[in-house]
Amino acid sequence: MTCKLCRRTPHRIVRSYPAGDTRASLRAAHDAQEQRERGEQAHVHYAADGDQFVVAAAAGGESR
Repeated sequence: MTCKLCRRTPHRIVRSYPAGDTRASLRAAHDAQEQRERGEQAHVHYAADGDQFVVAAAAGGESR
């Protein structure tokens, strides 16, 4: 299921963290917060198909 933010605007994956890492969700949340501080609309998703946490942001910005 697509989130409300991703349904309204095109998005891109900024970074991903494997869910096997016990701190993956915290690292993804921190990375998303840094993106928001730079003025981007970023948020975290859990991608079950890849068993990873991904940071998604509005398309058009820089990715790392």
